Amino acid sequence: MNHRRYGKKLGRDIKERKALFNALTKSLLLSGAIETTQAKAQGFLPVVEKLVKRVTRYTELNAKRELRKLFPDRKLVTQVYDSIKENLVDVASKITKTEKVKFRQGDNSLIVKVSFVKPYTLKKAEVKPVVKKAEVKKTKTVKKEVVKKVAVKKAVVKKEKKL
Repeated sequence: MNHRRYGKKLGRDIKERKALFNALTKSLLLSGAIETTQAKAQGFLPVVEKLVKRVTRYTELNAKRELRKLFPDRKLVTQVYDSIKENLVDVASKITKTEKVKFRQGDNSLIVKVSFVKPYTLKKAEVKPVVKKAEVKKTKTVKKEVVKKVAVKKAVVKKEKKL
């Protein structure tokens, strides 16, 4: 029996379903809008809504911990957190919306576009110029070689004076 159970099974077991919902959630948070089937959208939208509500209501540390469950990169977590805080703080409910796009030709399933109610864009991190370590090492070794050559020349000059 299926009493007190909710959600779409989508012909998958629990691990596959969680992986699918995580992948769809990641792509929605990174791009702002995705196209998927209506059944998948109905399955993963509660996950997105709960996540965004948690991020907006929790403290910064706890919100970033929630996002770390999805994104392994800390810089990406900070970008997503900043974008959510900037764009979706004042939206109380119904954070996402779906629009019908077309029917897929192969199996005639309805394709919908899932996006946030307010315009959402991911903030890009500032890129700092990176100094290559190889160049720094080369300059240090060149200086050492010059110092060694000068020391050798001085030693040779002293020996010649003694002779």
